[in-house]
Amino acid sequence: MDTTTKRAITARGNSNQTPAPQEPALAAASPQVPVAVAPASADPSDFSDDVLAAMTESQTALVRGLEAANREISALARLGIDIAARNATGLTAARTWPDAVAVGSESTRAGLDALAEGALKFSEIGLRLVLDLAKPISKRLIRV
Repeated sequence: MDTTTKRAITARGNSNQTPAPQEPALAAASPQVPVAVAPASADPSDFSDDVLAAMTESQTALVRGLEAANREISALARLGIDIAARNATGLTAARTWPDAVAVGSESTRAGLDALAEGALKFSEIGLRLVLDLAKPISKRLIRV
């Protein structure tokens, strides 16, 4: 008889049934998780120095990546200002409606090209940043 049936009979007041055996403790059944342990001869300060060195390298990579992103944002801002200035100059020089439409379409094309190029550069910067941030830490993890 399964434990659900036994519990139902016990709940109705039939005390002739034997109680279900208790289940083993979860701790005994859980698998052991391997833990990375430093060699016994390793000095704990060596490990902390290694971690500090990895964090320093990661922070340096972060600063380099943020500087590259800053340069790219500045370049995109300057390009946007340049496109707007060319658009304003072209519109003031336009004599007819088709000339104004041509200036506007050229400005739009240049803006969209800059947007696509900027998105590509930001993707490259972001990918390089993530790889550079992970490199010092992964080098230490592989050694352990």
